[in-house]
Amino acid sequence: MRRQSTVRICTICTSRDYCCKGVCRRCCDAAWAVLPTRVCVYCGMRFRRPASQNGPYCSADCYAAARAEQREDRRQVRFDAYVTRTPGCWLWSGWKDRYGYGQFQWAKGRSVQAHRVAWILANGPIPPGHWVLHRCPDGSRRDCVNPAHLSLGGAQENAADRQREGRGPAGARHYRARFSEAQAAAIRARYAAGGVTQAALAQEFGVCKATIGHVVTHRTYTHSP
Repeated sequence: MRRQSTVRICTICTSRDYCCKGVCRRCCDAAWAVLPTRVCVYCGMRFRRPASQNGPYCSADCYAAARAEQREDRRQVRFDAYVTRTPGCWLWSGWKDRYGYGQFQWAKGRSVQAHRVAWILANGPIPPGHWVLHRCPDGSRRDCVNPAHLSLGGAQENAADRQREGRGPAGARHYRARFSEAQAAAIRARYAAGGVTQAALAQEFGVCKATIGHVVTHRTYTHSP
């Protein structure tokens, strides 16, 4: 047996042009027309909405954008509370990691290096594959968060800065180092003075001849005399 469709009637004008919520389209449009006009506090566009929906935004997109800006403003205030501004560097007074870089709680459960946050707040997002490098006039300070002393660079520039400042895994700091800085200098001095071969030095220090050769020719321990 074929099911009969239910006829819907407008509760205001009793017409059969049913729209939604028990009223027809004409009555629905008339009801919306008498609603007071509001202005969105974010984009400035005029809109109408029932009194039961008294939000100040015209759409969910404006609400989300406004909330994002509010989070950025609060983040800036929290960040500035840990910054000590001097005529040169702006020093981070908050928590620092074991390498001396400031750490800032970007979101719940997520910390970001303070100098990276300083760049983001001043210049926007960091492009993928780039590092934020210190360019302090008086020498790079890891706790400096002055945007004027920061710049973007690639992996090679970051590695060059690390080696120049003596922070890289070079010489005795390398996890596979076989000699101390003093031993490397002594090996070079003894070989330069003559009377001893690389093979003899290798046997004395318990390493292969190639290892001694790398020390003598400055392929390793390049920063040592």
